[in-house]
Amino acid sequence: MKLGTGEIILLILVTLPLYFLPYIIGRKKTFARQLFILNLFLGCTFIGWVIALVWAFKNETPGEVEKNISEHTLATLEKLNQLRKDGVITDEEFSIQKHKLLNQ
Repeated sequence: MKLGTGEIILLILVTLPLYFLPYIIGRKKTFARQLFILNLFLGCTFIGWVIALVWAFKNETPGEVEKNISEHTLATLEKLNQLRKDGVITDEEFSIQKHKLLNQ
């Protein structure tokens, strides 16, 4: 059976996202670059793909997340915290702004 051009393109469009599923799941983690490299080079082996998938679901430790915070974000958080201590903003407003900053 010979595949036509449209069928080959469809096959690629279906299998490529499956191949990179571990990276797609873990793309917002601090180790996303390493996960992509593992998935790219060892994803073709079943065991490499499974390891990448398990790694994608791994929770980050607080230390890993803190390393990813830029100096600007840290300075902004300190200013927001000072505004909260001074009573300029409420605890709820502080939490909302903190969440916005850390999830950019």
